[in-house]
Amino acid sequence: MAYKKKNRGASLVVNQFDNQLNIAGNYFNKWVHHEINLDEKKTKIVTGTQQYQYVDKPVVWRDKWLKTRFINCKQQIDNKLWFIDFNAYGYQVSFTEHIDGVDIGNDYWNIKKCQFLGKVVSKLNSYLKQEKDNAIVLHPDAYGHKKMHMVRPEVLVSCIEAVKGEFPYILKLKEESYEYAQNIFDVTQGKEPELEDLPF
Repeated sequence: MAYKKKNRGASLVVNQFDNQLNIAGNYFNKWVHHEINLDEKKTKIVTGTQQYQYVDKPVVWRDKWLKTRFINCKQQIDNKLWFIDFNAYGYQVSFTEHIDGVDIGNDYWNIKKCQFLGKVVSKLNSYLKQEKDNAIVLHPDAYGHKKMHMVRPEVLVSCIEAVKGEFPYILKLKEESYEYAQNIFDVTQGKEPELEDLPF
């Protein structure tokens, strides 16, 4: 079974293979993918973003700084596993959540999570541009070739802290998030807060 819908830079793709249901909401260069195990009633949610230049046109400041080095690391922060991949040509950043129950997501939550991620990545990008080698350390799996690095653990935490005040519900557990969203819904007299069209 497969379903696809596209509208002005956003797309929704639904696929089912046996007991696995995949729902991919893509919003320009950001996405929220729900991978649902229908037998076990468990959901893996990956929220990510990426931006890469053409192979022959790296980002100038990252090219001068990293050259052939790259940043590739994972970091567990609360209930989210963050993945960071930076090189001279661009980046990919995502966080993964595992929850009990079937969660198919919705555009409102997806867009808010993408906005949150976008602001964290913007802070991270600015921090790396300013601090360069002070923001990274050699990755323990570099095996002596000294090209693979990781972001210092406190750097990502500080970037999240800098923007979490604007998104108090994103970092909560799922049940708390829904409770917070319901409180907003009640305050707005039953009207869901309006969103601009894919505000990135």
